Amino acid sequence: MSIASGSTARNVHGTVPGEPGIWFFAGADLSVFSIFFLTYSYYFAQSVDLYLESQQQLNVVFGAVNTLLLLTSSWCVVLGVTALKSSRRSSAKRWFASSFALGACFVVSKGLEYTEKFKAGLSVRTDEFFMFYFMLSDVNYFGRLATIKMAGR
Repeated sequence: MSIASGSTARNVHGTVPGEPGIWFFAGADLSVFSIFFLTYSYYFAQSVDLYLESQQQLNVVFGAVNTLLLLTSSWCVVLGVTALKSSRRSSAKRWFASSFALGACFVVSKGLEYTEKFKAGLSVRTDEFFMFYFMLSDVNYFGRLATIKMAGR
């Protein structure tokens, strides 16, 4: 909880900045991904050759483009929030619209990447590596779809 004084907010002693619900969501997200990656690491160590061979079937261009889209989209949100804090509403709207557009581009790119994988006969059932690949990718993909849907309201 914060106490507004003029146009700046001051943190009340003993509380976290921002909304507690956002911190809960961020902590839950971090926990889920940590468990995913620890589990992935464990199974990778058990079948290194399988994982390295399967990774060769990934498209590095899609991976780079998707990563760039997600990071840039998040950066636009940060700039939008910064603009809001400075009472620059029109600038904030542009940054949030840019984030929305980049998120939509990610969804399209991920759809194209999945199409490529499915045409090559790759799926969650291909092997252990692709089970993790699709599971972790789907979390980002469907999370972005949900974000776009909520932002479109």
